[in-house]
Order: sequence, then C-alpha cells, then structure tokens
Amino acid sequence: MDAVQSNASESSSEVPTLNLPLTKDASYGTRLYTLLHSNEPPNDSEIPFLRSIASEMSGRLEWLDDEVSRLWNRWVELTAERTTLAQSHENHQRVLSPVRSLPSEILGEIFAWTLPTVAEASDRTSFKFHHSPWNLTHVCSRWRAIAISTPSLWSLLV
Repeated sequence: MDAVQSNASESSSEVPTLNLPLTKDASYGTRLYTLLHSNEPPNDSEIPFLRSIASEMSGRLEWLDDEVSRLWNRWVELTAERTTLAQSHENHQRVLSPVRSLPSEILGEIFAWTLPTVAEASDRTSFKFHHSPWNLTHVCSRWRAIAISTPSLWSLLV
C-alpha cells in the first residue's frame, strides 16, 4: 500500500498502479484462479498474501473513490460556470442584434408590412389578435413605443 500512497501523494492526476494479481489477471490453472472461482478456502500460508492483495486493493479503491469525487465536483463547477457563461454570452449577443440598430422609422415601416391588407381585412369576420398591431406592442418597450407612435398601424382595425 506504500506504493499506492506514495504515487497518490505525488500528483492527484497521476494514477497509482498496482502490481497485483487481480481477478482478471489470475490465469487459468493457477492457485489464485482456483480460489477466486470456487468456494475452496485458502491455506494458512496463502492468507497473508491474500490479505496484502485485499489491503492494496482497498487503498486503490479509496484513491479511485476520491479521484471520482474530485472529478465529479470539478465537473459540477465547470458545468455551472459554462451555464452562467452561456447565458451571459447569449445576453451579449442579443445586444449586438442588427434589429436593435434599425431606426424607429424603418421599424415602423416593417411593422406596417406585417398587418393584413385592406382586402384581407375586409374578408375577416372576427378580430385576430396576431393580425393586429397589439401583437407588436408585446415584444419589448421599444417596439411598444414605436407601434403606438405609428398612426398608420392603427388606421384599420377589423
């Protein structure tokens, strides 16, 4: 276990290795293979060796658990930072939107083109909210101010 501890203390990113006969390394026909794949008890002379293997494996498992926990915590931190940064990036990108730099007069003209024509409006039998300037007033305060101050939007309501 000293080898595991000394490797682990050198660097938390360096993975300590075990030079032990693990279950997958126990070759067919060996005594260890027989013990691992049967209910046969170990001899008294084999017990210290098996305990040392179990002890070193416990140390390795503890190190792996610590490393997984450390990496999980780091993943949580990075995910939170990424979420915050993505939201901030999206907000900054919104500020750079070309629609924001359009003059109010141009937006008012665009708004007028979103409304139905007189022919389309006369064919309707009921008021459609999404076909009226009211819809434009619910986007943002700037659009509301432009829509309210553009008389041509309000000259025909069906």
